[in-house]
Amino acid sequence: MVFFAKKLGWTDLSAFEGNGTKTKYTYLGPRFEDSFCGNIEMLRHSLEFNGLKNVTIFDASKMKLGEIPGKYDLLYSFYCIGFH
Repeated sequence: MVFFAKKLGWTDLSAFEGNGTKTKYTYLGPRFEDSFCGNIEMLRHSLEFNGLKNVTIFDASKMKLGEIPGKYDLLYSFYCIGFH
């Protein structure tokens, strides 16, 4: 998000993050809704450190990705556990 904001001038950014220390998934099977590997407070700190103020953070433990309101031009995941 820092790259998109600072290098490309994008505004109105959103982040989808969940607090957790480990993920739970099967090798080619289902994903679990309570499986998170992230830290919302660290995300906020990183955004503040980089001067990004207009970022909406959605808590992944409270909603599914498909429930986020609005249209999005780009969805990007840095931590695609199990997919890279």
